Amino acid sequence: MVLHRQAPAGEGTGLAARHRTYLETKFGSVERYAAIAERVAAAARSEGLDYALDKIARQPNTLDCHRLILWARNTSDPGRMKQRLMELYFSEGADLTDPEVLVGAAVDCGMDGDLVRKLLESDADVERIEGEARAAKEAGVDGVPCFIFGNVLAVAGAQEPAYLADAMGRAAAEHAERAGREETGQPGGVGPVRRRLSSPSPSARSSQSTPETSLPS
Repeated sequence: MVLHRQAPAGEGTGLAARHRTYLETKFGSVERYAAIAERVAAAARSEGLDYALDKIARQPNTLDCHRLILWARNTSDPGRMKQRLMELYFSEGADLTDPEVLVGAAVDCGMDGDLVRKLLESDADVERIEGEARAAKEAGVDGVPCFIFGNVLAVAGAQEPAYLADAMGRAAAEHAERAGREETGQPGGVGPVRRRLSSPSPSARSSQSTPETSLPS
């Protein structure tokens, strides 16, 4: 999904007054954000990751980042591109609204910098990315991370591996059941995504409340 869509593409939210307003609106206070950020940074350090959250000065509109990842499918590795953008933002505090930062990321991932610069200056694939973002929102995806399994179950937020494994197993069983109903012409087969909240199974509950969504046909 596109993050911070309210910020104009090519322009981040400033660190001073606007950045403080953003943090207060989203997290309740700057202090609460700082506490959450420190927990994230500590978890990252435990996994050998360097999250320098104190360097982050902008909450960028990520539309151009998504375009870059899309273009990487054709000439590079989109997974590598995503990783490079994460490194730039979380470890280096780079401004992902700066076209030259994005061009540099493209070059780092083996893409043609001059071509990427021209594409970023255009409206190439903007409509496609915005359409995918709208579709995700209509399916109930309103935050990251969000895991969708078999188009029948979505789990929001960072979860323990055991929880995700349990969710995948339940989604596979539900998908198979729906497919069987579809083959026999019964209602309730696999179809378009709609949103309905449901509770996780007792065996999969974590100590923290976990938003989980069943995606019925």
